[in-house]
Amino acid sequence: MHAGPCSSQPDTVVPRTQRALFPSGAQARTILCVKTISLIALICLRIGQEMVQQHLSEPVATFFQVFSQLHELRQQDLKLDPAGRGEGQLPQVVFSDGQQRPVDPALLDELQKVFTLEMAYTIYVPFSCLLGDIIRKIIPNHELVGELAALYLESISPSSRNPASVEPTMP
Repeated sequence: MHAGPCSSQPDTVVPRTQRALFPSGAQARTILCVKTISLIALICLRIGQEMVQQHLSEPVATFFQVFSQLHELRQQDLKLDPAGRGEGQLPQVVFSDGQQRPVDPALLDELQKVFTLEMAYTIYVPFSCLLGDIIRKIIPNHELVGELAALYLESISPSSRNPASVEPTMP
């Protein structure tokens, strides 16, 4: 039996969707992300690198893509105040791919609470181990997520702890 790309795509689309807030907020989205990543990592372990490259490249890459989109929004220093917009209108943002998309400030806040340095570490470490060198082919933004994971490690290392910064934040 062959599982097509559609069979695993809904599992990766729901936790990373940028179209809807979760009813229970960031906590529910975080739990779903961790469970989804655990499931995908288990499948990767079971089927091996070559099959992952053939069948799971797109779902894995799109899951990692959220980090790039949030990083891009941070670099744009997006001002999401309602001034200058009509009632119910969302601010439009032009992304590096040239597409202009609406950005819901509440949804952006929720995604930033979920896709933290810790989540980057939680996602990057197992996939870098499971995929080895093909991570470069499958995940275009692996370097960014790897850097975020390294920042998380720095933030929790005993030598870098100071009482003022208990919670790691995204750069």
